[in-house]
Amino acid sequence: MPKAHLEFITSLPFLYETESLVLVHAGLEKSDWEKQRAKLLSRDRSEIRGPAQLFSHLLATTIAHPAPKTLVSGHAVLALRPRVGPRRLFLNCGVDMKGPLVAWISDQNKFIKAT
Repeated sequence: MPKAHLEFITSLPFLYETESLVLVHAGLEKSDWEKQRAKLLSRDRSEIRGPAQLFSHLLATTIAHPAPKTLVSGHAVLALRPRVGPRRLFLNCGVDMKGPLVAWISDQNKFIKAT
């Protein structure tokens, strides 16, 4: 991977928020939302792999979460299409396993798939 790409990826926030969305790589723990939010925004790397919200398969497949907004994540393949539930959106459709690459245009609630 080119150094510039790696620097860009490592500079990204662990959590991104809008008025109605919370975006995180894997998911959120069922514990206190504000504590998780503060930890993720601080980019705390006290754990060897980083916070569980970035790599936990369990969090990536759990629908329930404490955030007061819709949670959007990837990390775990649940189907070869986006999975949408109440206040939860799963985007990983298995591009690394020959599934489609999926993007979501949130303000239009539109999915784009490239195979």
